[in-house]
Amino acid sequence: MKVIILKDTRGVGRKGDIKEIPNGYARNFLIPRHLAKAATEEALNEMKSEKQNLEKHVEALRLKLTKIQGTLRENPLAFKVKVGEGDKVFGSIGKKDIELKLSELEPEVMIEVHLLQPVKALGEKEIEISLGSEVKGKIKIRLEKE
Repeated sequence: MKVIILKDTRGVGRKGDIKEIPNGYARNFLIPRHLAKAATEEALNEMKSEKQNLEKHVEALRLKLTKIQGTLRENPLAFKVKVGEGDKVFGSIGKKDIELKLSELEPEVMIEVHLLQPVKALGEKEIEISLGSEVKGKIKIRLEKE
């Protein structure tokens, strides 16, 4: 039986794959658990239109990412922090702080920041961000004295 995989399934396939699966396994396991559905002409057409919509969405996200990167390349995202002796920063700027500031810049886009450790030093730092659907890029932030 030919099926369309709806969710990544170990030993079967990844989401969106079209596979030839034994009838019993498909009917008794995959289809009842909504892991796959029969690959009818209607289902294949539906899958094709979903892929086209997803490609349009990803392209729109890429355009937004280039806009954000262009804006922040000229003017990095600035954070005012308190400093002590020897320009030692009190506290730090973390992932949530950066995401909050980015959401003010682009409210209609969910931006995820990939930061291993909080930023604790004055100056500029390059940070990786993601808009989902494999759309990733880098922006600059700057920590300044308050």
